[in-house]
Amino acid sequence: MDNFQTVVDQLADLPSTPVVVQKLHMLIQDDAVGSRDVARIVETDSALVARVLKLVNSPFYGMTQSVLSVEDAIAILGFNTLHQLVLSTAVFDTLAVDNSTLNMAAFWQHSFGVGVFAKHLSSNANKDSQSEALTGGILHDIGRLVIAKCDPSKFVTFYFKRKSVTGIEQEMEFFERDHQQIGEMLARKWNFPAPITAVISNHHTPSAAPDEYKKLVAAVNIADLLCHMMQVGYSATSYVTEFDPEAWRCLGLSMDKLKDRIHAALNEIDKASQMLESL
Repeated sequence: MDNFQTVVDQLADLPSTPVVVQKLHMLIQDDAVGSRDVARIVETDSALVARVLKLVNSPFYGMTQSVLSVEDAIAILGFNTLHQLVLSTAVFDTLAVDNSTLNMAAFWQHSFGVGVFAKHLSSNANKDSQSEALTGGILHDIGRLVIAKCDPSKFVTFYFKRKSVTGIEQEMEFFERDHQQIGEMLARKWNFPAPITAVISNHHTPSAAPDEYKKLVAAVNIADLLCHMMQVGYSATSYVTEFDPEAWRCLGLSMDKLKDRIHAALNEIDKASQMLESL
């Protein structure tokens, strides 16, 4: 079957990680780096600056006063959160497709929703881990975007013209790889952080995740399940992952705590809805 080879050939032609993201990734490895240094790199891409500031000033982040510069955003959010915000924004910009192939607004809403749910399911963790959960959730389905970008006609045929289930087993049959594996190829090509790559490549199969990332991947797995059940956005399929008891146990939450986290996540998504529509 040619379907996977077509995606691979087109994937090779996708651009490298946006230069801003490459430079930012390298810079934040330096413990001596300052916020001005980081801001100077982000500010080389005016469109990216505009979108980042729009996100930071949205109700989602709950700022009490307007954030007018990237340097202020870094001071408030921290290097890691800003880095992951820039990464998510750049990825969606690079992989955007025509709405005749995929409703990008609905896809972004689902991805963002999974990120918010994953963050709340990880709310016992430290701030960096919650930030990773948010970013991992936002980027978990980029494999589907890669397929849509590289071969839109086959994407539409598989996801919208077939009447059968469109789960990962069926993706394997049609494309010879599932969207987790295709997403992992891009994550490695673009040198994503290891925790985010683990989420992309294992969010439907959390038991296969490396031990150090099992809790993070479990949070995104359960978050994805919840978003599909509650119809938060649309990721090109209504397929709901089979509930994974081990992923649930890994989170260590009671049902009462889960209800609280769901309520908080839905409130946060509702607050951000206007922002999502404008992106």
